[in-house]
Amino acid sequence: MVQGPEDRVSREEFYPKVGDSAEKLRAVTPPFSKDLLDAALNAVKDSQLSVTLVYRHTGNNPQELVIELRGPQQPGDQIGVEISGNWAAKPEVLQGIPLSAGYDGTFYRRINLQADGPIAKDGDILEPTKPMCIGIASARKGQYWPYELNPADFPNGARISKFLAPDIKEGLDVVAGKTIICYVVPL
Repeated sequence: MVQGPEDRVSREEFYPKVGDSAEKLRAVTPPFSKDLLDAALNAVKDSQLSVTLVYRHTGNNPQELVIELRGPQQPGDQIGVEISGNWAAKPEVLQGIPLSAGYDGTFYRRINLQADGPIAKDGDILEPTKPMCIGIASARKGQYWPYELNPADFPNGARISKFLAPDIKEGLDVVAGKTIICYVVPL
């Protein structure tokens, strides 16, 4: 992952002169090759041109790093450097044990359509002294039961770290052993 500039260079080094400070610019921008950075710096060092370098990473955690180099506007000025983007964005790492559906059917997060909110939500602590219900399960129309954590698996309770099942009135169609409903962290 690309580090933010605050992790590697001081504010004064954002405007490097070609030479030693340019080496620090390379340290901030590992996705760009030395040859590419040298070419960009050489293109702007003695002119009023500007060069923009863009690094885009796509996938589950899209990131972008944009570096704009501006040549000196007057003799004696330094090269201007502006770094932007969301390179520090981190992917969400789900914590805990994935809780998969134990049946084929539908999973509902609300007790009924009129309920004010879901039975359980991200961050909730489920205590072992009470039913550790996270939703309502249904394998056939008209047949519903509370979907609970097994107290033998979570003797001290659990915290829900993240629901993957959305809170929608139609419920979520689930497949036994394949559909992950939520992630839970044992206490």
